[in-house]
Amino acid sequence: MERGDAQSRAGRDGWRRWPGWRDTLVAAVLVPITAVSAAPPLTGIRSLAAAEGLPQRTVFALAEDARGYVYAGTQDGLSRWDGRSFTAVEFPAGTRDWVVRLLRDGDGLWAGTPRSGLYRVENDSAQEWHDAAGARLLNIQALAASIHGGIWVAAQHGLYRCGVERGCRLQAPKGPSTIGALLESTLGGAALWVGGATLERKALADDGSLRTNAVPDLIAGWPGSQVQALAEDAAGALWVGSDLAIARHHDGEWRVWRAEGVETPTDVRALVPAPAGGVHAALWGVGLAQVDNDGGLSVHGVAAGLPEPFLQALLLRGDAAQPQLWLGSGATGVLRLEPGRWRSFDEHDGLPSRVVIGVGQARFGDGIEAQWVGTLGGAVRRVADHWLPLLPDRYRDRAVYDVLTDPAGRIWYATQLGVLMQEGERWQAFGFGAGQAALSTSHLA
Repeated sequence: MERGDAQSRAGRDGWRRWPGWRDTLVAAVLVPITAVSAAPPLTGIRSLAAAEGLPQRTVFALAEDARGYVYAGTQDGLSRWDGRSFTAVEFPAGTRDWVVRLLRDGDGLWAGTPRSGLYRVENDSAQEWHDAAGARLLNIQALAASIHGGIWVAAQHGLYRCGVERGCRLQAPKGPSTIGALLESTLGGAALWVGGATLERKALADDGSLRTNAVPDLIAGWPGSQVQALAEDAAGALWVGSDLAIARHHDGEWRVWRAEGVETPTDVRALVPAPAGGVHAALWGVGLAQVDNDGGLSVHGVAAGLPEPFLQALLLRGDAAQPQLWLGSGATGVLRLEPGRWRSFDEHDGLPSRVVIGVGQARFGDGIEAQWVGTLGGAVRRVADHWLPLLPDRYRDRAVYDVLTDPAGRIWYATQLGVLMQEGERWQAFGFGAGQAALSTSHLA
């Protein structure tokens, strides 16, 4: 469905009741996203893009391997973050393609592309995987881990099961719609959830393969929206993200959060369960949403501090006490959100040097009260989320240990070469003149 069609349909049809399981009575609760109060500002957001080595700013997928490295799938291949910068992961024969799907599996990582096939990455080496006839798997649409080993792959010609040792075998031919999401679960018995224009639950045999004679459970009357994300939380709830809604199925009931009459639909591109319960959702054109255990919904967009509202990938690292959320954006690269945690600043963020010798807060000559940091490479102050030089050009490389404002409004700076005094636009240096000893001053009082 095109975006304009989805918008007009949402406005024309308004709220619809979410259908129940076939032959099962299911209650549904609809929560309008437009009723949500403004979300508090996000803190600790860092954008990782070209300056950190990311080859391209459109990030489709994120994943973490067993070693703790974070990988980003972009329009220009796969890159690995080592804590300081991104490094390109080379594919065989110099293949460069969009990497649209990533999935961790044991010690390796699976990467899916539209035109260049499916790859398994181990120790930064990528190897392509083929079907039983040796053919390339094209148009990788979704990946899901299997509790029986290996993974599920939705590709151009159907649904495959790929094992670490035996290649990829076709399990079901392609249906009439694109598969947007896969999830293997034991909810109600071992099954594979397949999301597309419909949401199906396909029963699995004891060996993990699809039961060929089983009729899939189907949610009848799916309201024309494409399933794009599936997730299961620790409480056993199934979360579904579509191009129009966020939904949760738990204890026989569905609850749905869906927009009515808004310009931008609730276009859910990715879901990840939160450690403390609930789910995070990446919304294309809206931003970051979170549904908590009590059904409360918060939505964070540009007004809350996001560089842009177009999100399409999520990765959650850490635990409930120290969560770290990574976001894949449409044009800003990888965004890292660390609420409630310390954030480090270095040269990439505008500090002259990472060796810090003084910190504080003061009101400066322009009337702005701001935090300041002195480093071995110079001093800066924090203004409107940017680090700006603290001293004029002729003193810019001086290391500042302390800053003091006296009762007359003059500002004094203790540096490794003496004291600087600022009075309005006038600066005076003490200990820098001819015949005067260079005095290293570390404290003012």
